[in-house]
Amino acid sequence: MVSINDDPPPMFPDEDEDNGGPLKKISATTGFAYAVNYVLGMGILGIPYAIVQGGLLLSIIVLIVVALLSLLSAFWIVEATARANAVVNLANRDLDTTELDPLVKKYNNPFKLGTRRFEIVDLCKIFLPSWSRHVYALVSLIYIWSILWSYGNVFGTSLTSLIPFPGVSAGESCDFFTGQFGQPCINAYYIYMAFFALAVVPLCLLDLPDQVIAQVILCFFRFVAITMMFATAVGSLYTNPYDPDNDNDPPYVAYSTLFRFEGFSSLFPIAVFSQLLHYAIPGILHPLERKSRIRRVFFLSSSTTLAIYITTGVACAMYFGSNTRALITLNWKHPAGFSPAEAPMWAKVLSYFVFLFPVVDMISAFPLSAVALSDMAFAMIHPRLRTQPYRTRTKVLCRLAIALPPLIASTFVRSLFCSPVFNFLNTTGFFIAFITPAILQIRSKAVCAQKFGPRLGTSTPYSWHGSHNIYAVLVLIFGIAAFVYVNVDTVMQLVGSSLPSAACRVATHHAPSIKL
Repeated sequence: MVSINDDPPPMFPDEDEDNGGPLKKISATTGFAYAVNYVLGMGILGIPYAIVQGGLLLSIIVLIVVALLSLLSAFWIVEATARANAVVNLANRDLDTTELDPLVKKYNNPFKLGTRRFEIVDLCKIFLPSWSRHVYALVSLIYIWSILWSYGNVFGTSLTSLIPFPGVSAGESCDFFTGQFGQPCINAYYIYMAFFALAVVPLCLLDLPDQVIAQVILCFFRFVAITMMFATAVGSLYTNPYDPDNDNDPPYVAYSTLFRFEGFSSLFPIAVFSQLLHYAIPGILHPLERKSRIRRVFFLSSSTTLAIYITTGVACAMYFGSNTRALITLNWKHPAGFSPAEAPMWAKVLSYFVFLFPVVDMISAFPLSAVALSDMAFAMIHPRLRTQPYRTRTKVLCRLAIALPPLIASTFVRSLFCSPVFNFLNTTGFFIAFITPAILQIRSKAVCAQKFGPRLGTSTPYSWHGSHNIYAVLVLIFGIAAFVYVNVDTVMQLVGSSLPSAACRVATHHAPSIKL
């Protein structure tokens, strides 16, 4: 008889309802927008800085390798979900393995995904020891809370620096990255953080299908803002040098280092973060109307973001050079090529549009990550509380419990970027992006081969050449080695230096305006 690790099957009812109502479907195009929104906004903000740290060619190689490995591990999560669906489906029907062939004929394929939803903690419960789901939940909590915290910091510091709050910080020069701020700036930061909470908390209470219009619009806004950044940087390379003392002929390249291996430990975590959406895959996969297109969705989103990171990141790094800010949009603080008093309206609009990009981006990114983490927490709650009449109330409490702590933390601690703790928190992303998907791929295949036989137990409608175990083993080794290396290197840098983190040291450069 088919069972799940000899335990009763978990509660995964085969239903077409979500939150007490009909499950709202999303198209592949909307799924692409969600996938892009999870990684592109915050990712592009740090990529130019990372490229300056690692060198142009080394950074391109690392970005490509990380994108390929992240895409591969994302496919493995989809495959593991399909295998979990088959295991639970067969266990609930109490079928013997001799009945598998008739089942395949009747249901087309028992591994084909339907309306049943699996969080990654559910996959851990099905295929791994029961304690593994708690470890994964803890790692995800640490990682996602740290990025939600940083989202609040980016929103508050960017808005406070650009728009003085009337009657509070008017006439003040507020730059939290260079330490140029006083109590009026802090008070304005508190006010803007209150606005941020009022904007994102209601969005956190909505399921992803209910955010379709907002997320698609914000995805379009991202592409427009990044296009402006790329066009401005490239145009400036051939018009006016960033360094006024540069007497060379155009292009005015301020940075041309190809390899800078001492900056690898700064480059690598940012590259991983720029492609990390694995914790959110269940939220994209579950409502997707045509799940057969999920690999295409992830391939297009990964290749699109990779192309943007390389083109825009390299252009900005080459033009700004050592003055590249930790948040690249800070290089657009002033109107391009003009003094503030002489700048025409179009230059001011472009400057404000790019500089406000992180502000709008954080309003989109915060609820996406908060919803993904809260859905994971919801899956770990007692089954009775996940059914009506408790379901809606429990889900709301989960959303608030996930969203409010990082909002409070980012309100009162504004310098997470400048803390070495942030570097360590970011390394938990290696477990989410590489280690856990690789282990799930290996174990899910082994469990299904044992339960269903090697012929039917290892292949799913979402399998391909990259499904072979050898790739999962290599990625697992890579993820563990990368985690150890980055942490050891970070500790060595901290022990050998009394300066702030690398991100803060780069951010202390004063960036003159772009000249067109």
